[in-house]
Amino acid sequence: SPPCESMKIRITDNTLRIRLSQSDLTDLSTLKPVTVSLPMGALEFAIQLQVQQSYIHWAANTAETHFDNDSEIHFEHHTINISIASNQLLPWIDSSEIRFTTTYTYPNNRTLNLIVEKDFMG
Repeated sequence: SPPCESMKIRITDNTLRIRLSQSDLTDLSTLKPVTVSLPMGALEFAIQLQVQQSYIHWAANTAETHFDNDSEIHFEHHTINISIASNQLLPWIDSSEIRFTTTYTYPNNRTLNLIVEKDFMG
């Protein structure tokens, strides 16, 4: 696919907005991460979005099954890694909804808004 068809990033105060092409959505639906990167001197800076796999925990001495389905954002190795729970992201990809939003709350009343949108303009 042409290079212009990769995910687009917009960063404003407290908000990270990601626009996904049709090929990005296809990759995510097959559990492939999508990444955009920039050279920064000798290093690369990247933003990666992926489907967070569901981990199933069997609780000891109970019949309960616990699903670990939290979405997470981590910054490590010069990369912003965004994992969105599969039970949130996959149904959205298949839906007619254009926008998926979630808010992360950190200590000292700091919040990060994540907006993921389908970009059908290419």
